[in-house]
This record gives sequence, C-alpha cells and structure tokens, in this order.
Amino acid sequence: MRVTSASLPLYMIRIDTNRNLAITVSVLSIILTYSAGILDIDINVYDQDKSMSFIQRAAALVFLLGSQIATAETYTTDVWADNWFSLSVNGSLVAEDSVPITTERSFNAETFSFTAVPPFVLGLTAMDFKENDTGLEYIGSRRQQMGDGGVILQVKDADGETVLVSDQNWQCLVIHRAPLDKSCADEDSPVAGQGSCGFDVSVAPESWDTADFDASDWPQATQHTERDVSPKGGYDRISWDSNAKLIWGPDLETDNTVLCRLVVQ
Repeated sequence: MRVTSASLPLYMIRIDTNRNLAITVSVLSIILTYSAGILDIDINVYDQDKSMSFIQRAAALVFLLGSQIATAETYTTDVWADNWFSLSVNGSLVAEDSVPITTERSFNAETFSFTAVPPFVLGLTAMDFKENDTGLEYIGSRRQQMGDGGVILQVKDADGETVLVSDQNWQCLVIHRAPLDKSCADEDSPVAGQGSCGFDVSVAPESWDTADFDASDWPQATQHTERDVSPKGGYDRISWDSNAKLIWGPDLETDNTVLCRLVVQ
C-alpha cells in the first residue's frame, strides 16, 4: 500500500493482547491539498515486518506520516516579461500574463501569490510576440523586424524575504526559433519556411514542469543585461532584488518561446 498526495486510504491496525483486548487504530481518509506528490511512502514494511509488535508498527507509521506532512507556504511573485508568460507549480497553472500574447508591445509586470509545499517545481513559459512562424513583427510595414524577448522573476516568502530569483540556475529549453536566418527581416514579402525565413518548432515535452520530469539535458538559462533587453512597461515599478536577472534562451531575437524550470528545495 502506498500513500500518495491524493488521499490516504483507510488503514487499520488491530492490536490483540493476552486479555483479548482489541484496539483498532484508524487513519481515516486524510485529504491532502498539495499540488504535487509530497508523500510517497511505502508502508508495507510496517504492515509486514513481524519482528515488530503491532504497537511498534502503529507508532512507526504515525511517526512517519507526521514527519512527512509539511505545511503549505504562501509566496508572492513578481514577473516582468517581453512579451508574455505563464507560471506553474508542479504542473498546475498559478498565473499567466493578463495581456494576451497577440498584443503588440505588451510589456507589463504582474504581481501575484501562490501556495506550495517545498520541494516543488516552478515552470515558466515565456513568449516573445511574433506575427507568424517567420518570427517577425510589423510585417509589410517600414517597421518590419525581429522581436526580442526577456523575462525576470522574483519570489518572496510570507515574511517578505526573497527566496528565489530568475538567474542562470534555471534551465531553459527553446521550443520556437525563427527566423533561422536573420536576413529574413529584410525581405519584402517574408513567408515562413521559405528562403531565409526558416523556423524550428518543437512541442513542449509532456509534464516538463513536474518533479518526475528528467531535465538533465536541458541547458541553463542565459542571463541578459538590461541594456540588451531594454525592459519597459512596468519593469521600473518593481523593486527587483539585486540577484534577479533577465533570462531567456541564448538569442534574444531568434528564440521566441522558452520553457524554463527550477526545482525549489
């Protein structure tokens, strides 16, 4: 029998003494509200180890459960993105940019809270605006160009202390790159997939933002300077921790969609 984060099934231990006294210890349907599997306990050892008395096994089980049940903590998060982001905790969406990705020049900062039990995985999806798979914006106008991305994040605990920031410790996978040849931006009638306007698109890996996902081959995030990103539109209204950095894939212009994850202990 395994205990998971969904619920703890009825578990009964009967203790029989020489006086035929029967004591039933019941653990009744403890509903855990955690967003990921914090408990993963194999209690067969306590149920089957006959070298332990029933009382010892009951006590061991109670101690084990008590030591594993953590308290959820509330975190306040600031995010600025060029142009759009969403954030998940253990695969469950907790926030996304209030301005649609289809909005040109959608520079804005968001502040929100979420509750989680450490350890947990933060999954950050960040997108730069593009009209289509050419990776360009303002197509057909004199302003036709490649866009450029960038995102920064900081998380504070209930006491207002910064507990994590965006930096090179994150792992970021680029899943949309375009145009592969930057001269595409100079074409009179750019068409995705033709001429210099090639693109590289991949599907987000399943469960990439959960603890069970193996991201060992994902590259580290690339840190970029304020000079390179030129953040605007709400960036200055946030008092950023000095350790919080603007991150993205290696190329601010060609990399249009990035998936970034961090395991928080």
